[in-house]
Amino acid sequence: MSAPQTTHTLSIVDQSPVFQFSPYMSNSTDDGWKVFYQDTPDSSYDLTHTLNNLGRGQSHHASTSSGASATIEFYGSACTLYGTADAGTYKTKLDDGDEQDGSPSGSNTLVAYEGLDYGKHTLTLTVSGGKPVEIQHADVVLGLGENNASLNKTNIDTVEVSQGGYHTEKNPFFSTSGATFNTDHDAAGYPRLDTSGLGTISFTFTSATIIQLLGTMNYDHGQYSVSISPSVGASDETRTFNASSLWFAYDSILFFESGLDRDETYQITMKNLDQDLYMDLHQIILIDAIPKDSPSISTGAIAGIAVGAVIAVLLAILTVLLWRRRRSKRMSGSFDMDAPGYGMHQNGFSTHMPIHAVTISPYEAIPTPASSEFNPASLYMASSASAAAGGNSSTHNGNIPPSKLSSFRGSEVNTEASRSRSNSGDLLSAPTASSSSGSDATMVKGRRTPESRVSPAPRQEVDAGPLALQPAEEPEVLPPGYNPAWAGEPRPIPNTR
Repeated sequence: MSAPQTTHTLSIVDQSPVFQFSPYMSNSTDDGWKVFYQDTPDSSYDLTHTLNNLGRGQSHHASTSSGASATIEFYGSACTLYGTADAGTYKTKLDDGDEQDGSPSGSNTLVAYEGLDYGKHTLTLTVSGGKPVEIQHADVVLGLGENNASLNKTNIDTVEVSQGGYHTEKNPFFSTSGATFNTDHDAAGYPRLDTSGLGTISFTFTSATIIQLLGTMNYDHGQYSVSISPSVGASDETRTFNASSLWFAYDSILFFESGLDRDETYQITMKNLDQDLYMDLHQIILIDAIPKDSPSISTGAIAGIAVGAVIAVLLAILTVLLWRRRRSKRMSGSFDMDAPGYGMHQNGFSTHMPIHAVTISPYEAIPTPASSEFNPASLYMASSASAAAGGNSSTHNGNIPPSKLSSFRGSEVNTEASRSRSNSGDLLSAPTASSSSGSDATMVKGRRTPESRVSPAPRQEVDAGPLALQPAEEPEVLPPGYNPAWAGEPRPIPNTR
């Protein structure tokens, strides 16, 4: 694989299983590697493990044992190992090259190998003995992608936590088999998928050039293996790691790999190798480098989309303006009194009469005229009264000829209804005075439409029928009156004295 033009530097602390320490772990620097934490002294260690013994502060591994070694494998182009030691107290070796005497330099730099051929490399440090050698962390330069590639990082948790940590369940992105897995260990602080059986965690992924697996290390953890298919980078075969540690460590890098093909789909299988000891997984991190020339929309297509978007916006604005204009005309425009159904254009009626309300009653007879002296109710009451009396109904106050009332049908006007408004907001004709022929009244309801539109046929209302006749009342009988003629001629009253 050719060397990528864009690289990514990954920093790996000594409290990570990807560091292979041998002898692995000891309580003394004299016979192996012992781990120390800057803010957690040995005196605070709880041998009963009632406390979690979480290591705090910067960690480092130290040894004075001759032959004790630390190894790290990576797929990249450089590696720098940091720590403290005296010159000549250790040796380093890269791949199959010759050993070199340790010569610390700079800021706690034990050794630096740079400008390597891009590929798989193995760096080993061996303690010469007699004086302590401390290892703190290593920086490895990994291949990311082509020049000017865009970095994209995705974190995927193995456990989904809800209800404030009271409910946990496995993320379906991951599959488990071979043993019972837990999701509720320290869920509120650091959720993880773990097992103490010989179980397996597996998942598939794509669109990544670097992957990391994060989890914990502790005294009750053991060995586990990781394989990736198809094989890639430094993982050309199944690799074995050890997560046991005197101190409890969070967010340890349990596994990492680079040199992946972002267009390839990979499967990772992680298996616990020690029965009754724990293996866990908290999260995976996928790092992708999206090439600059990845499939995208061409400049011409982008320009076309931009022009189309501008046209669409202009059309939308035009549509809104037209709609508002029509709405404004409907709300505050004027009526053409020469339009069908509106023949009153003289003798006190304005040719154009404004609408003073958004909605009009289906039975409103006449739009409000310009003349303040006009009373539509008096017009219809006078017309109806005249027709009922058999007189000439052609005039009202001597002003309106019958031809100007031809568009208003009906024998009565409900003045209360004429004050109401319809919900539709459309102008509707209404019942008005009929001719003096005495024909049945007709109630007509219709919308104001352009002259070119054919008005709907009128609908004949069904007459409710005559009112029930009431029996004639008997005439009132009055008592007889007194007739003075009945008294006759007056007679003199005799004098009895």
